[in-house]
Amino acid sequence: MSVHTPGPWVARQSWIFAADGRMVGFATELGPDGSTTQTRLEEFANARLIAAAPTMHDDLALISRVVRRFLTPEQCAALIAAEEAALGRAEDIAEGRQ
Repeated sequence: MSVHTPGPWVARQSWIFAADGRMVGFATELGPDGSTTQTRLEEFANARLIAAAPTMHDDLALISRVVRRFLTPEQCAALIAAEEAALGRAEDIAEGRQ
């Protein structure tokens, strides 16, 4: 069982917040001198991807449960749909479409 802050999470610029408004992270990359080493667009994309982690975790847990059982044709269809949805969300988030 996971003990991370429950999702969903949301990204606001470089900040990541839980559903209850608590900050759970900040997406920035710092060099040895403490200066930012990435563009703001990269920071925002990283924050969106990090914020998607709880949802992607749940999607992968579903896939894992299905894989552990004997797969009927219906289960195979559900597995493929969950996989495609998870990848689609990750790509949309990384590209700023969500």
